[in-house]
Amino acid sequence: MINSQKRETILAWSLLTLVSIMYFFANLQKVVVPGSVFNELQLLLNCDAATVTGLGAGFMYAYSINQLSVGILADRYSGTRVIAAGGAIFCIGSLLSAFTSSAELLMVCRILTGFGASAVYLSMLKLIFRTAGDSFALVLGVIMLIGYSGSVVSGAPFVKLVNAFGYSRCMLITGVVTMICYLLFLLNAYFAKTPPVDKEVKLNISTFKSVLSRRHNLHLYMTTGVSFGIFYSMQMTFGKKYMEDYTGISSAMAGVIMSITMIISSCNAFLLALLSRLAGNRRLIFMRFCGFGALTGSLMLLSAVLFKITAWQLSAAAWILFSFAGNCATIQVAMQKETNPANQVGTSLSIGNCFSYMIIAIVGSLTGKLLELYPPQIVDGIRIYGRNSYLTVFILLTLLGCVAAVNSLFLKETYGKNIEVK
Repeated sequence: MINSQKRETILAWSLLTLVSIMYFFANLQKVVVPGSVFNELQLLLNCDAATVTGLGAGFMYAYSINQLSVGILADRYSGTRVIAAGGAIFCIGSLLSAFTSSAELLMVCRILTGFGASAVYLSMLKLIFRTAGDSFALVLGVIMLIGYSGSVVSGAPFVKLVNAFGYSRCMLITGVVTMICYLLFLLNAYFAKTPPVDKEVKLNISTFKSVLSRRHNLHLYMTTGVSFGIFYSMQMTFGKKYMEDYTGISSAMAGVIMSITMIISSCNAFLLALLSRLAGNRRLIFMRFCGFGALTGSLMLLSAVLFKITAWQLSAAAWILFSFAGNCATIQVAMQKETNPANQVGTSLSIGNCFSYMIIAIVGSLTGKLLELYPPQIVDGIRIYGRNSYLTVFILLTLLGCVAAVNSLFLKETYGKNIEVK
């Protein structure tokens, strides 16, 4: 017979495994609409770029805003309870996203999906804190690798599935599998020991003010939030579309490039944690690479369009650079833990997440409008956007890249230790 302690350990790791799979589907949902099905949605809904990118922005606005409350709710009620509540909304939104009778209905579904998905990441961190102990960074790196694989699958594999079976059927199957995973999570949670409600944790505006009063936190948010925001906004909205429209490659090939960049990004979270440890727990060099990598990638794409370089290899190289620089989450989390009081780390993480995904939502919304500034060419019902449209988009991204690079210069080294910052 399994003793009580061993049983609880098995249940705790089972919960963490199931949350990892839910995190996989949360990342898939972030990217797949509209990043992987831009043209398909334009045909199904008969709409312009602003409407299609707005679907991604709706998801991200709901996801980002809810981050501010999820962190505190997870601290008070535990990650298990928050995922149990948010997961239900996530499943409902995922299932309903298969239906495309109107753009308005799909927008509501995407907002529900984003709101529910927002419960997963920060709650998952609470479960890792409780289950992994001193191996937190390593376990986080592995789980992020699993989670970001969802973004990988949303590229070439999902594009092939949509081409074979259609958008609605693929999204419905995705929703059903997500629901099964969620129900298994509830079953394990029923038998597992859940931490008691911490009534001392309350929604306190003064905690937010304290976190935001530290300039170092602001520089960190501007560095990692903007660099991640640039990369992910391209990945989830117009990246694949740009590769098809401007470089002239096929939808399948563009999907492969998007998948490759997400594979790199997924591995990068674990790789940076390992490199940081090997470098004596240095954080600063990786943060500056994050900021200046985002700027360099933006300049490469701007140059490609400005100088009419349609060779897909240059744009792919810029995307690969973004995939390395855009996901420094493990280093970001470590630095936030090391530069904030222990009782404010959760709030700091929630603000940082909110800012990152708000950047994605805003950039996603703006790019749709910028693409429509110049009339597209319509071929077989599909809108093909030209050089001038993409030029305006990459000017915006380059300006944001400058913000990330400059702010990275004001960050301080921690060497893996808690330090006081202003």
